[in-house]
Amino acid sequence: MRGTEKAVFLAGIVIVLTSMMAGAHPALQDWASVLDNIHWTVAFGLSALLAWQGWRHHDDHRDVRLGLVAGAAFIAAGQLVYAAQIAAGWHPFPGPADALFLCAGPAWTIALTRLLRALAPPEARYPALLDIAGGAIALLTITLALYLPGANGTAPVALAVLVLYPVTLMSTAVMAALLVPALRLRLTPTHGFLTAGILGYGLCWMEWNRLALGEVQTAGTLLNALFSLNALMVGLALRFWRVQVHPAGSYHHRCDRVMLLLPLLAMTLAASVMAYLLFVINQQTLVHTVVLTSCIIVLVLAAIRQSLLVGVVERLRNAERAVLNNEEKLHRLAHYDNLTGLPNRRVFEDRLHHAVDVARSSNSRIGMLMVNLDHFKDINDLYGHAVGDRLLCEATERIRQLLGNTATLSRFSADEFAILVEDLPSRHAAAQLAADILATLRPRWTAHDLGKNVIGASIGISLLPDDASDGKALMRNANLALHHIKREERGNFGFHLESYTERVRERMELVARLRDAIDNDELILHYQPQMDRERHMVGAEALLRWRFDDRDIPPDRFIPLAEETGLIVPIGLWVLDQVCAQQARWREMGHSLQLSVNVSVRQLQEADFVAQALALVRAHEAEPQDIILEITESQLLHDSVLETVQALKTAGFPLSIDDFGTGQSSLVKLRTLPVSELKIDRAFVKDMAEAEEARKICSTILSLARNLALSVVAEGVETEAQYRFLAAHGCDRFQGWLFSPAVPADQLGMKLASRAV
Repeated sequence: MRGTEKAVFLAGIVIVLTSMMAGAHPALQDWASVLDNIHWTVAFGLSALLAWQGWRHHDDHRDVRLGLVAGAAFIAAGQLVYAAQIAAGWHPFPGPADALFLCAGPAWTIALTRLLRALAPPEARYPALLDIAGGAIALLTITLALYLPGANGTAPVALAVLVLYPVTLMSTAVMAALLVPALRLRLTPTHGFLTAGILGYGLCWMEWNRLALGEVQTAGTLLNALFSLNALMVGLALRFWRVQVHPAGSYHHRCDRVMLLLPLLAMTLAASVMAYLLFVINQQTLVHTVVLTSCIIVLVLAAIRQSLLVGVVERLRNAERAVLNNEEKLHRLAHYDNLTGLPNRRVFEDRLHHAVDVARSSNSRIGMLMVNLDHFKDINDLYGHAVGDRLLCEATERIRQLLGNTATLSRFSADEFAILVEDLPSRHAAAQLAADILATLRPRWTAHDLGKNVIGASIGISLLPDDASDGKALMRNANLALHHIKREERGNFGFHLESYTERVRERMELVARLRDAIDNDELILHYQPQMDRERHMVGAEALLRWRFDDRDIPPDRFIPLAEETGLIVPIGLWVLDQVCAQQARWREMGHSLQLSVNVSVRQLQEADFVAQALALVRAHEAEPQDIILEITESQLLHDSVLETVQALKTAGFPLSIDDFGTGQSSLVKLRTLPVSELKIDRAFVKDMAEAEEARKICSTILSLARNLALSVVAEGVETEAQYRFLAAHGCDRFQGWLFSPAVPADQLGMKLASRAV
C-alpha cells in the first residue's frame, strides 16, 4: 500500500475496532445498534475501496477484477440503504437493502466464471463448470437442510430470500475455492482470504436472517462484528489478489485428481442429505422439496460428468504423460549440453536478452565472462576424447560449485564456457570472480591423473553498460577480450578495454598488499602541528602514510580501499595504538599535546570499538581527553553510529567534526551531536582570498561555533592573510603549511624540543 491508501486503511481499522468494542460494552448497549451500523458502513466501504485499488494497480484480468469490485460495491451500497432504513425506523424483510446485498454473489460468480473462461482451455471449460456446479450445489444441500427447516410457515417471498442468500454467496465461495484445482492455480494467502471472506459473508447473513425471522436479533454481538471482519478480509484479498498458474507438472496432476474425485464427493454428500431428509425428518414440506430437488440435481450432474469424462480424462492424462516425457527429452536435447548438462548457447542468449532488459529498467550492471580451457586440444590428442570429456565434466562441476546460484553457466563449445552475472556490483567484483575461477581450476585433476597446472584457463570479461549497449555487443566484446588475453597473457583474465584490466589488477594487488601492510611495517604516521592564536603548538593531527618498494601510495588511493574491504578496522586500531604510544614518549620528554586521530564509520559500527579504544589509551597510561577523535560530517550523520559516538563522548574522548561544511548537517542535529570541536574544511580556507562566499562561510561557521560553545580548527592554512582573517574572527587553532607540513614523529619531537616552528 502507498502512503495515502495506508493511512485511510489504518484509520478505517481503528474506527471499525473501536465501534466493535464500544458496541459490546454493557454500558453502551443503548448505542449498540448505532455502533454496529458505523463499523458495518466503514468496513463495507473500506472493502469496496480496497477492491477498487486492486483493480487500479493490477493490469491482469481487468474484467474479472471489475466484477469483484462490483460485488464489494453492492454490499457497501446495501449497507448504506440498510442504515437509511434503520434511521427511518423501517424494518421490512425482505427490503431494498436485501436486493443490493443479493447482487454481490452473482457479480462475484460472473467474475470468477470469466476467469475460468479466460484461463481454462476450451475442452476443459464445461467439465470444470459441471464439477464446480455439482460441488457447490452439494454443499448447499447440506446448508439448506440444516438452515431451511426453521423457516416452515414463512411467506414465499421471504423464503426465496432465505434460499438466495446461501445459494448466491456460498456457491460463489465454493467456486472460488474450486477454481484452484480447476485452473491449477498457485494457492496464495489472498485467494484463501477471498474464499474464506465470501464464505463468512454467506454464513453471517444466513444466521442474521434466521434471527430476523425469529425476531431475536441483538446489537453488539459477535455475529455483527463478524460481518465487518469478513468485509475487511475480502477487501484485503481483492487489493493484493494475483492469479498465477502453478508451473510444476506434479502439481497439475494433483489438481486433476482432485477434480476427478469432486463429482464422487458431491454424489456422496447429496445422497447423505437425501437419506437424512427421508429417514430422519420424514416430512413433506416446500422446504424439503427444495432440498431434495437440489440433491437430485447434484446426482444427475455427477452422473453425467462421470459417465462422459472419466474415460476421456484418463486417456488424456496418458497422452499428456507421453507428450510431456517426449517434450522434456526434446527440450533437453535442444537446450542443454548432453555431456555437462549445462544450458547451451540458445538458452544462454535467451537469458542474456532477459537480463539486458532487466538491467536497463533497474539501471544495474551485468557482466559476461568467456572462459576458455588452455591446451584442451592437447589433452584430447594425448589422452583421448574420453579423458577430455571427464576433464570437461570436472571443470564444469568446479565452476558450478563456485558460482552457486549467483550466475548462469553455459557451455558454448568444446572447451569454452560463458558465465552471465546479473546485478553485478562493480568491475572489481567481476575481476574477483574471474580470479576465483582461475584459482578453482588450478588444483590437481582427477581425470587420468593429469597433474597440477597441466591445464589452466583464460577469461575475457565485458560489462554492460560499461563496455556494451546490448547483448550482442556484450558477447562480442567478451570474445574479443578472451582472444586478446590468450594471445598476450594466457592463463589470466582481461577486460574488453585493457586500461580497465590494468586498473582493476592494480587495485586487486593493492588490496592484497594492504592486507599485510601492518605486518610488513609499511604503514607510518606523520603528524601535522596545530597552533593556537599566538602560534604556539598545542596539538597535532596524526596522518597515515603507506610506503612500499620505494613507492608512496597516496592516502586518497588506499584509504577508500581499506574502507571498502573492511581493512580500515584493524588499520584504525593500529593507528590509535601508535598515536597513544607516541604521545606517551613525548609525555616522558615533558611535552603535552592533544593528538587528533581520524576515525572511520566502519570502525564506529564495530560493537566493541569503544572498549578497544579505551583499552589502548589505558595501556599507554594516557587519558581519553588527550585523544581527539575526528569524524567526517557525513559519517557522523549515520544513525547506525550515533550510539557509539555518544558512548565515546561519555568515555571522555573529545569528538571533532572533520571537513565541516561539506556535509549536510542540520542545525538541530549539530545542536544534539556530542561534539566539542568543528574543523573547517581546507576548501573554504583555500578560496578565502579570491571568493567572498568562502570568507562568509568561514565567518558564519566561526560565529555558529561560538554560539554553540564549540572550538574551531581551520585546516589548510597556507598564507598570512588566511591566518589573520581566521584569527580575527575567533578561530581557536590553525593547521597548514604556513606553520608546518605533516612530518615524521622524530621531526615533530625536535620541533617540540625547540618550540620553534
